[in-house]
Amino acid sequence: MAFPRWRATLSSFKGSRAHSISTNRPFLGRPTWRNMAFACGGGGVLLFSLYLVDNMDRTPEFSLRFLNRPYSPELVNRTIESVKSGTINYNLAAATKFLTLESYQDSTANQVFRKSKGFFPTVHAVRVASNSPVEDELVAATAPGTGSRPWKFWGVFDGHAGFMTSTVLKEALVSYVSRELSELPETSVSFAITAGIKKAFLNLDADILRKAEDAVHRNRFVSAEAILALAPAISGSCALLAIFDERTSILRTACTGDSRAVLGRYDEATGKYIAMPLSVDQTGFNESERQRVEAAHPGESSVIDPKSGRLLGLAVTRAFGDARWKWPDIFTKRTQEKFWGYAPRPNTLTPPYLTAEPVVTETQVVTGERGDFLILASDGLWDHISSEDAVTCVGLWKESKARGQGKIANDPEREKHQVDSPDDGHWLDEGKYVEFKATPQYFVVEDENAAVHLVRNAFGGSRRRLFCAVMSTLPPLSRNVRDDATVQVIFFDKAPN
Repeated sequence: MAFPRWRATLSSFKGSRAHSISTNRPFLGRPTWRNMAFACGGGGVLLFSLYLVDNMDRTPEFSLRFLNRPYSPELVNRTIESVKSGTINYNLAAATKFLTLESYQDSTANQVFRKSKGFFPTVHAVRVASNSPVEDELVAATAPGTGSRPWKFWGVFDGHAGFMTSTVLKEALVSYVSRELSELPETSVSFAITAGIKKAFLNLDADILRKAEDAVHRNRFVSAEAILALAPAISGSCALLAIFDERTSILRTACTGDSRAVLGRYDEATGKYIAMPLSVDQTGFNESERQRVEAAHPGESSVIDPKSGRLLGLAVTRAFGDARWKWPDIFTKRTQEKFWGYAPRPNTLTPPYLTAEPVVTETQVVTGERGDFLILASDGLWDHISSEDAVTCVGLWKESKARGQGKIANDPEREKHQVDSPDDGHWLDEGKYVEFKATPQYFVVEDENAAVHLVRNAFGGSRRRLFCAVMSTLPPLSRNVRDDATVQVIFFDKAPN
C-alpha cells in the first residue's frame, strides 16, 4: 500500500518572509481535515489546515495564514463598521497591498532550462480571493515527462461549490499526468502524449468519485470519514494545465471547464503582441460542446439552457467532481439522506452529463529576446477583460520593463501611466454581477509582477475609484462584484528581471 507523504509550509504575510518545513515520513490515515489555531505574539493568530487522501500519489500540504493584527479599540471599531457595511474602505495603497497579498514570482527555480537553452520560463502569479474560503488553486512544478525527462507544468484550478476538488487537483493532477507521460518513450508522437494526458485527467476524476462511493458503501451511518471523502466529489472544479517540453519547445494545454489559456506572440509587422487562443471556454455557449452533450443525450431538450448556457444548472460542460451530474439519482439521493449531501439535479435522466476529459492543444513556442508569453487564468479574470486586451496589457508591461532596464519603477515614461481616470459608475442588476470591462484606455503600468499588473487593470486600472471599490468589497458581497481570480503569466524569453 502506498501512503501519501506530507509537507508543512508556513507562510507569513507580514513582509515577504516565508518558511517551509518538509519531511518524507508517511502519514497513515483516511481522508481528513485537521484545523488548528494558535495565538501568537503581538495578538496574531496562526491558522492552518491539513487535508489528506490515501493512495492519491500526491503530497498533502499544510496551508497556513498568519494574521498579525494587534488588539486595539480602534481596530475593533473599524472591524465592526466593516462587518456592518460589508466593505473595508481601502485607499489606493491599501487596495494594492490586498491585491498583492498572494502574489509570486519565480526566476530562479528553472535552472534546467537556463543550462540547456540559454533561456528559462519565468512565472509571475497572483490569486485574489472573493469567496471565503477561496476556491481557486494554482500549481507550478517540474516533473518527469516522456522518457522521464523534466518537463514544466503550470496549472489553474477554478473550484465551485467549495474548495475541496480544486485542492485535490492542485496536489494530485501533475503527478497523475507525469506518471502517464513518463511511461512513454522520449520520441513519442503527439497522439500518444495527448492520449496520456486525457487518461490522467479521467483517472483522477474516477478516483475522486470512487473514493466517495467506497466511503458511502463502507459506512451505514453518517461519519466524518464519509463526509470528508465525499467532499471532493460533491464540490467541483475546472482544470487548466499547461505542459512544456523544453527539448522541442512544444507547449501543450489541457482544458477542462472555462478557465482560459492565451498565448501572446510578437508580430514583427505591427511591433505589438497578438493574442493566440490555446483553449475555448467549455460552456453551453460553445457550439461544439452543445452538440457533444446533446448527441450524448438525445431527446433531452432541456439539458442545456440556451439563454444561460448552463448544463442542468451548471455553468460549465466539463469539470472534475460535481458528482450530482455523474451519479445515478438513486445514489445521489442516498448521499443526501445519509451523509448530508446535495439533492439530485432536476431532469437528470441519463447521467453522466459531465466529463473531466480535457481538450488538448499543441503549440510550438517561440523563444528568445521577444519570445512568447502565456496567460493562464480562471474566469474571475476573463469576466472583466478580453483575451486580446489581456495580451495588450502584458505587452505594455514588457515595454515598460524594457525601458526601465528590468524594473517598472525605473521606466522614464512611468508617470504618464499613473493617471486617475473618471468613470460613470457601475450598477448591480438583481441576480447578476456588477458589469465593468477593462479596455486599453484605462491601462496603467506600475507593478513589477505581470500577473498583479493584469488583475489590477482588469479590476479598474486608472479608474482608481472603481479599483479601490472592487478590492474593498468583502465576502459575501464580493461575489456580486468579482469571482476568485487566479492568474499565471509565463514568459518564454530571457528573464525580464
